[in-house]
Amino acid sequence: MADHLSIIFRSDLQALIVRWLAPVDDEQVQADYETVEAAAKENDGCRLWMFDVRRRSLGSDEFNNWVGKTYFPRIAKSSVGPVSIAFLATPRQLAGVVLGSGQGAVEQGAKAGIRCRFFADEGPALTWLTGH
Repeated sequence: MADHLSIIFRSDLQALIVRWLAPVDDEQVQADYETVEAAAKENDGCRLWMFDVRRRSLGSDEFNNWVGKTYFPRIAKSSVGPVSIAFLATPRQLAGVVLGSGQGAVEQGAKAGIRCRFFADEGPALTWLTGH
């Protein structure tokens, strides 16, 4: 695993916990998203993912377009059921999603059947993700 990324499968939650440990550019994050998809498949098609993005910047418009139009539809088609992604973000990042192109990616994901929600705290993120 790369030193900027941590992916842990929590069998008690049946969820992938994905954390970026350092700032990375869009190209690297795109490769990381591919790695997450592979990790989900390796863990019996895990459909619950938490992305802790607090240590990296939000993606550019180009990256968000790729997520919304390519990545989300692809994982929706290849998954055995609906995929849910809880994003753990800083307050500044949360504002950026609402005001920026990240919201469009979330809306495109919803059309493909991907459930996404942004959180400032890990507890509520995991509660929403696991339905507890």
